[in-house]
Amino acid sequence: MPRFVVTQFSISLFFILSFSLGAADPSSPRKVAFLVGVNKYQKPAFSNLTYAEQDVQEVGAELKRQGFEVTILTGSGEGAKQATRVNVLATIRQLVAPLSKSDVMLVMLSGHGQQFDVRHPDGMTKNDAFYCPVDGVNNDPETLVSISYLIDEILAPNVGRKLVLIDACRDQPKDSTRGSSKGVQGRVIALPEDTAVLFSCKAGQQSYEFEELGHGVFTHCVLDGLRGAAAQQSEVSWTSLVAHVSREMSQPDLRKLLPQGRQQTPIPAGGVEYTVLATITTPKTPDKSKMDKPPTPLSAPFTAEEARTSQAAWAKHLKLDVEIENSIGMKLTLIPPGEFQMGSHESAEETAAFAVGTGYKDAKAENYNDEHPRHRVKLTKPFYLGTHEVTKREFRKFVTDEGYRTEAETDGKGGWGFDGEEFKQDPKFTWKNVGFDQTDDHPVVNVTWNDTEKYLGWLSDKEGVTYRLPTEAEWEYACRAGTMGRYVTGNDPEELAEVGNVADGTARKKFSNLTTISAEDGYVFTAPVGSFRKNPFGLRDMHGNVWEWCSDWYDEKYYANSPQENPEGASSGSLRVLRGGSWGLDPAHCRLALRYGNAPSDRGCSLGFRLARVP
Repeated sequence: MPRFVVTQFSISLFFILSFSLGAADPSSPRKVAFLVGVNKYQKPAFSNLTYAEQDVQEVGAELKRQGFEVTILTGSGEGAKQATRVNVLATIRQLVAPLSKSDVMLVMLSGHGQQFDVRHPDGMTKNDAFYCPVDGVNNDPETLVSISYLIDEILAPNVGRKLVLIDACRDQPKDSTRGSSKGVQGRVIALPEDTAVLFSCKAGQQSYEFEELGHGVFTHCVLDGLRGAAAQQSEVSWTSLVAHVSREMSQPDLRKLLPQGRQQTPIPAGGVEYTVLATITTPKTPDKSKMDKPPTPLSAPFTAEEARTSQAAWAKHLKLDVEIENSIGMKLTLIPPGEFQMGSHESAEETAAFAVGTGYKDAKAENYNDEHPRHRVKLTKPFYLGTHEVTKREFRKFVTDEGYRTEAETDGKGGWGFDGEEFKQDPKFTWKNVGFDQTDDHPVVNVTWNDTEKYLGWLSDKEGVTYRLPTEAEWEYACRAGTMGRYVTGNDPEELAEVGNVADGTARKKFSNLTTISAEDGYVFTAPVGSFRKNPFGLRDMHGNVWEWCSDWYDEKYYANSPQENPEGASSGSLRVLRGGSWGLDPAHCRLALRYGNAPSDRGCSLGFRLARVP
């Protein structure tokens, strides 16, 4: 599919800058990268993109391997990490300020853009290009980021060499009767001295992105070049990268992906002195693996053997491992794409009757309406999911690195814990202390949804890849793993003790008023992660132990309007989704289909989280 269309200015843009701000040790220059990507815009006039955010994450990871200090903003980011106009301009100013003449800076902007005739302070009307941040408004330059201003006012006063790559397919907003009808016509802005530009296509052409590549065609070639395919004598220079991209985009393997009769021809402009972008120990040939036809997605119901076979096939296709361990020792498992029935196979009345029958006497059908209607969901992209919940050990590394204090530690309210007689909220209870025994292998609790976002930002920056919370649909698909019943084990609540830590006979010995199953798992409170049998995908603790935060806003009526493909939840709300139940809950409330919502600032001794990661 085309990433953007030619009459508006949609960009994947990066500037590689060598500064001249004052004396610095030329033997040890700083290399700084600032990358911005937006897939989903706040205003409906802009069509959503697929790979803009993934593009900046992968370019960022490649630059980090080359010694760059990487800062990334995305449309889906939170707080200062979200790609708003204010954040984009403030961040680039902060990064530019301390750099010296021997330093290198790279700025990548990936997403939509527009082009207008704008009246400048000198009274002249000039054609200007604008990058569209996540909060940009269609045809309103005041809400966009002027590329002229970015280069001329922020960068040019102290910048030496400027290298600009523009993955431009000028996509029209959904209201295509408004806005400029002109293409870029061979230029974005007048080029300052010592500036070189490489356009992804000629004016009048489109710039495409494809699932087979996992990128735009242009960015795929740029990444391939930076990884070594453009190396000459172990160096990837601007000149060699331009030559590589131009050569690769003319190759039959890529051209055959384009719609019949279409072309995409990169166009270079300007020039700079010799500039090295990457040093390669062993030059690599272009990686064609992702151009192979991907394996067939799964379709539930499917067996455990089919799940494992699909995982292996997708791992081979992506040249990845099914199970990986990251830099902090966290284990993650590859989840292949697939389709499944999301929601309860039982009516709300049947679920309430089941809950009453297992001992939860207050159950009412209206409490389970949010699990309906059951609907088909298609997840089109593979993703990694934590093999188990985030542990205290894994959370402590974040706290130690960042000096972070959770909301329970800073707002004066504290978390929830057990004081020997009752559960209550108290400042003495935090993720470190919940009033019952926990080792570093237990899941971290008393963390809010807001806390998890800080953790995700830290780990993403640390590793140069995207960590996030799973969507509610991803969570249920991964938990079900091809099964169709109440639990991954079937419909018998007693079998829950095999796969998860729920309220059971062990807990009832301490808390006689609990609604429990009869089986005993040996744990009253939380259990060490990985203590129970894995599901067909190889995941553990999806049922019980602790509730797991998801990325979605909670909407009890969302299923009635949910898109079939890659649903991401309601566009706004006051509660965030929780899934999976916990160690203190009865079998009716640890079901696969159960939905719950809490405020993003809520915390508890049964609330934790599990990470997802972009492959």
